[in-house]
Amino acid sequence: MSKSAVERVTWFILGLGGAATLAAYAMSGREAAISAAAGAAVAVANWLLLRYIVSRVVSGTVRNQAAFSFVLVAKMGGLMGLIFVLLRSGLVQSIPFTVGVSTLVVGSLVGSFISVLTAPAAEGKR
Repeated sequence: MSKSAVERVTWFILGLGGAATLAAYAMSGREAAISAAAGAAVAVANWLLLRYIVSRVVSGTVRNQAAFSFVLVAKMGGLMGLIFVLLRSGLVQSIPFTVGVSTLVVGSLVGSFISVLTAPAAEGKR
């Protein structure tokens, strides 16, 4: 995936997070909107960290690849811990928060799909 396509996916995630926040506000009020916005913020932060770590894994030396692969596993553990703490503490409502976090998956799928559809056709090599 090209750098511009990755940037486009980032904008899709941000846009869907904003849309999810507005929808939560319209359907359930301010508390739900705050929870959806928190979930969208977690999703965007996760995406940005994932982009950084994967770029280091792909472009680095073997030693750096191993180190950043470990960082990738630690990031996932930290993400799970953060989500657990946010949900158990009662700071966020679970359903709107989950909708906000889900914008990462939906945004990356839609953004990637649109990137593939709008990419110029590559000529076949013989």
